[in-house]
Amino acid sequence: MLCQDGFIHRVAAAACSLPPRDGAAGGGGVSGEAGASGSGPPKGCATDADCGESDYCVEATTFFCGEDRFCAHPCQTDADCGVQGLCFCANTVKATGSVVALGTCVSANCKTDADCGADYLCRAEGELNDCSGLVGGFNCQNADDQCGSQSDCDGDAVCKYQDEEYQCVY
Repeated sequence: MLCQDGFIHRVAAAACSLPPRDGAAGGGGVSGEAGASGSGPPKGCATDADCGESDYCVEATTFFCGEDRFCAHPCQTDADCGVQGLCFCANTVKATGSVVALGTCVSANCKTDADCGADYLCRAEGELNDCSGLVGGFNCQNADDQCGSQSDCDGDAVCKYQDEEYQCVY
């Protein structure tokens, strides 16, 4: 659930639908995985067809604030993301310029609010950034948290999950 101030928590797991794929191949892309750690996204796709049978050609601005395009492997359910992940449905800018909802695996220590006990939420470690990508993974709030959202932090500090609690970090 996206709250008005950009705070995100997960009430329930929901499936992400796969949008239609576009056009003909545009010149042999390089396949990569959205949200994967490393030196950044691979370059090279122009359309979904450049990304094989099931991946999508997306603008890197969706995930990395860059200008390149890369092949993103979407998820539909949490099961697609392994034990330590969940499938987050977010608006994604495709290489064609269209905006579609596409599931992206993100790290998670909880899957829904129910995993966190009474009075606590399974929340994202950040808010939707300027490039429309999710910052950080999902973790349970707890009684030791120093911040509940970005507005609780002073100046340039960021509300970040660190040492098993949310803290204002510079």
